Amino acid sequence: MARPELQLEGQKDFIIQRYQSGVPLPIIQEVLQATYSIQTSVFTLRRRLKQWGIHPKQQRTIITDALRIAIEKYIFTIGLSDDELLR
Repeated sequence: MARPELQLEGQKDFIIQRYQSGVPLPIIQEVLQATYSIQTSVFTLRRRLKQWGIHPKQQRTIITDALRIAIEKYIFTIGLSDDELLR
């Protein structure tokens, strides 16, 4: 038997408004849990946004001078490996 569909229609406007305001999906997920006692996954939120006509976007990292300096510091000064740097 299939799992019943999670009812998010009552929070649809809340989810869309927060998402379009730049709130990350994991934060929206936490707020739904804390405020509405709704347990859902980021995957489900992403799928629902698509169903509602909102296409989730992947955020690209903007490479700034500050980011370059931080990476150089961790690689050349501290000597972190690639795996350590990605944690």
